[in-house]
Amino acid sequence: MKVLVGDVGATNSRFSIWDGALGRVFTWPTALDTGLRDALRRLPPDLLSAADVACVGVAGPVLGPRARLTRVPWTAHTNDLPVPGLLVNDLHAAAASLRHLPARGVIALGGPPLGGGPAVVLGMGTGLGEALALGATVLPGEGGHAYFSPADAEQAALRAWLAQRLGAPDRPAPVRWEDVLSGTGLGAILRFVCQHRSPSAALAAALAAAASDEAAAALVTSLRDPCCDAAAELFVRCAAAEARNAALRVIATGGVWLTGGIPPRLTGMFRSLFRSAFDGEGVMRPLLDRVPTRLVVSPVPALIGAGVLGRAFGEGGPQPQPTVPCSGALPGGSSVVLSPVVPPADSVTINAESTK
Repeated sequence: MKVLVGDVGATNSRFSIWDGALGRVFTWPTALDTGLRDALRRLPPDLLSAADVACVGVAGPVLGPRARLTRVPWTAHTNDLPVPGLLVNDLHAAAASLRHLPARGVIALGGPPLGGGPAVVLGMGTGLGEALALGATVLPGEGGHAYFSPADAEQAALRAWLAQRLGAPDRPAPVRWEDVLSGTGLGAILRFVCQHRSPSAALAAALAAAASDEAAAALVTSLRDPCCDAAAELFVRCAAAEARNAALRVIATGGVWLTGGIPPRLTGMFRSLFRSAFDGEGVMRPLLDRVPTRLVVSPVPALIGAGVLGRAFGEGGPQPQPTVPCSGALPGGSSVVLSPVVPPADSVTINAESTK
């Protein structure tokens, strides 16, 4: 069975065909389109005609057959798909990929071998997404919009600084985890660090020239400066704090999985700092010792997960969000045996110039 798979984030859209392995991956900026129907017009007609079913993950809440991205004015409906299919939250798709990722696409950050209990997924990219997986069941959520809870004095100072920055002078704004654990958050953390330390002249000039926090985030890995290292360290410790929170809520013996575009850019810092900050101290340390932690460095977990979900959909297996019916659903209730997959053979990037 061939599944048309998509992963539509706030920054980039990716599409491919999955039949147990990904084919060529087509990538272009999400802002070039206003919705799923526009996006699908960019794909080769023979790719669309090859699909039997479809599954597209989107960076926003999915309500039955409809979805709307949180950070960009982009909409989707299952009626836009060229074949029967479904829409899922992008973290839902990523969570469905966990047991199907190639070994070279995952880095162990500590803890025991993977168990069979609940798994937590944190996706840190343009925004922050969170999901819970238990076997084949995935519960997507919007945990990135929960309020940031600092774990130490420096994180408390960061929250106070962000509250003033995001709010009005006489009314500090609530600070969400997404304001910290995202591309925007990493850039903001660098600005915060530079206000409390002495950046080099090169970093100070580059930071002043950065038009957005997303642009500032790129400086963390592109410049060699103690402030950049301090910003990366603070980001990783904040990620460990939220990962610890999520793990304790469900006793995540199936692992805490870190995905998205930001963690792979900070692999060295995650390797050296994450686990010790995650374990912490106190009465819950023995319980946290039972929680595996993994860093996903594969660039396409949501596409792989969309393939897994799409095939289950096509074979009449369990459907995501069963209380909200999806347009084009196929009948049946047969079980599905899911096999491992391999990473894509090649990819194509579509830029603004090539799509005019």
